[in-house]
Amino acid sequence: MSGHTNFKHKMTRRTLMVGSAGISAFSTLIGRLYYLQVVRAKDYALLSEDNQFNFKTTLPQRGYIVDRFGKELAINKQNYRLLIIPEKVEDIDQTLAIIGEHIKLTEAQKNKVKIDAKRRAGFIPVLVDGHLEWTDFARINLKLPDVPGVIPDVGEKRFYPAGKEMSHILGFVGRANAADIARDDDPILLQPTFLIGKSGVESNVDHKLRGASGKLKVEVNARGRVVREFSNPDSKAVAGEKVWLTISQKLQSYGAELFGDESGGAAVIDVQTGELHSLLSMPAFDNNLFVSGLTQKDMNELNADEKRPQFNKVIGGGYPPASTFKMIVMLAALEMGVDPEKKVVCTGEYPMGNQTFHCWKRRGHGPVNMREALKVSCDSYFYDLIQKVGM
Repeated sequence: MSGHTNFKHKMTRRTLMVGSAGISAFSTLIGRLYYLQVVRAKDYALLSEDNQFNFKTTLPQRGYIVDRFGKELAINKQNYRLLIIPEKVEDIDQTLAIIGEHIKLTEAQKNKVKIDAKRRAGFIPVLVDGHLEWTDFARINLKLPDVPGVIPDVGEKRFYPAGKEMSHILGFVGRANAADIARDDDPILLQPTFLIGKSGVESNVDHKLRGASGKLKVEVNARGRVVREFSNPDSKAVAGEKVWLTISQKLQSYGAELFGDESGGAAVIDVQTGELHSLLSMPAFDNNLFVSGLTQKDMNELNADEKRPQFNKVIGGGYPPASTFKMIVMLAALEMGVDPEKKVVCTGEYPMGNQTFHCWKRRGHGPVNMREALKVSCDSYFYDLIQKVGM
């Protein structure tokens, strides 16, 4: 009986010890759960939301450029592209190699991606290819859904439907480089697919055309892929403004047709308002090439062309005004009260000081008044008229 009693006491003591340890462990667990779920609930809710939700920058639609009659000169078209987020990519070389199995990637493209990934913050997407064909885009979406950090994306690219004759006026767009970012502190320039004006009207009124970016709240899975989007009207991107030009695209095309393969420039100005109806430089170039990706071959062909299609002759060339200045002299003379019917005899030569100036017609035009002199562009008459007007 005494042995049985001792065994019973030992079992009771052990049971109490194990029970106490269990209760203590359970109490500790309950206390920890209370601390995590009640005391620190707000803190961990924020951390959990950070893991679950993300904010994606939404790019604005670039404003259209139209001519004086509303004809569209610069618009936006749907564009397929591929990006990667560096901080979600474990091995960028391996990721690029996997991508290269499905779309063509040159070594230059791969190197640029790696350089951009090092220069920018890890959460900012880096452009791999900004001009994918639909078949390539579909293949990427099918084959690479589980490669971390790879983002197939649908956006917009600039398109110029008006033809080459508008290229010098409109200019073209391109990605912001280091110099652009240093000049402009707008954070939207850091987005890899955002394009800014590089020349022409696109550059001169870029801030009107570019608009303002927005924010889109998205839910992501453990791999960082977007599974749901939450619309917020207060955070939507603001589209760029529409820019109207005084240029007539129809008149511009007509001028280009008259030039044909010849090289030169022409301007048509409304003398009442000063508005430009045409500003044409020929030959011109296809500014769509600069948006979709100018190859080295394309660049070599442009640079090798003796007629210099990239050079805007009508505003960049240094040409003497020649006989066009005669009209200014004529208007100044009329303003001073010079008699337009008074004739000057053109012999083909006009002595002035110790020099002799010649008319373009060596034998001279004979006696001509202002109207006749302008009609035949008589140099001698205007040499004489400028003496009356003065410098």
